[in-house]
Amino acid sequence: MLGNKTLAKYSAVSMGELLPKRIFVSDYERHLFFDADIRSSREFIESLRRLVAVCYIENFDVDVFSSSMLNFIGSIKYASDWVDELSKIHKQNIVDDAGGFILQDGNRRWVAYQRYPSGFGVFAFNSTRDIGGITELKDSFFDANDVFNWLQKNNSHDADLVKSFGEDFLYELLENYN
Repeated sequence: MLGNKTLAKYSAVSMGELLPKRIFVSDYERHLFFDADIRSSREFIESLRRLVAVCYIENFDVDVFSSSMLNFIGSIKYASDWVDELSKIHKQNIVDDAGGFILQDGNRRWVAYQRYPSGFGVFAFNSTRDIGGITELKDSFFDANDVFNWLQKNNSHDADLVKSFGEDFLYELLENYN
């Protein structure tokens, strides 16, 4: 256990900022977005774990922070079942916090942030590895190019996505994460 870490001292996320604003204290080279529950969506969490495994070869622990109370709430081992471990951490903290999670490795090479469990999230990372071969990537994440294409509203699906997320939100997201 990492003791009494606080988000302000150890996390890569700025206190007080919310998406679509820039929320990271460090600059990250790459950003992917998601709207699955970071606390419990098995498909999303497995995709995130796969993405991290491709980008970073070595094993590492993952620090878990509360995104609303901004405090350290747990750590998970790389080799463990992330879904089960995140579920345990959530259950241990549900009385105090109904917000989302911030996940990051100890070296701040990557961070996944979601303010609310069913809200919009961002995965920011520094890696030059090719992630195009990860088949489940498109099912769990989208990028700035996807957002740009949605804003063109070339079909009803894109128009529905723009309406769902909000046009101003998506334009600001592109401005801050492109």
